[in-house]
Amino acid sequence: MRTRQIAVAAVVALTLGACAQGTDEEPGDATVTETVTVTETVTATPPDGGGESPTDDESTPSDDGASASTCEEVKAGEGDSLAFVFVESPGPGQAVPSGFEVTGCANAFEATYEWELLDRDGAELAAGFGTATCGTGCVGDFTFTVDYTVGELQVGALRVFTRSAEDGSVQDLNAIPLRLEP
Repeated sequence: MRTRQIAVAAVVALTLGACAQGTDEEPGDATVTETVTVTETVTATPPDGGGESPTDDESTPSDDGASASTCEEVKAGEGDSLAFVFVESPGPGQAVPSGFEVTGCANAFEATYEWELLDRDGAELAAGFGTATCGTGCVGDFTFTVDYTVGELQVGALRVFTRSAEDGSVQDLNAIPLRLEP
């Protein structure tokens, strides 16, 4: 099994006046910039689903430089037996209120995955686990809801991953920076 370290840095500038509906503030009145850095160990990425490579920002690169943007594309390449966790929605940088829904797919041991939502300081706001519709050699879908509370608009990170049966370490990590709404 091959592992590599990847540092993901997300910088999102939020214009509070544009985000607050129903206020008299003009866009650009107040800008907040947050930086979230996540270090992950990747043991596999979703297999290439074939076809044309998507060009949108929600695609996830595979080891060969190709990319897959949806779980349907990932499932088209099911012949590959690499383990992975792929979050389809929400996308990076998306504003999410408490109670937002997460969808994706995974090829994980016994179809199990874990998730956690971290605030801008890396503190855990919410966590849980679930089971995809299929696993251990096949791609299964998952959906879960995340409830959280924050006092102000900020950038956080949703982490969806599996754990090693051998030592309990995090593996197959998919980390997405999100704008967390109060």
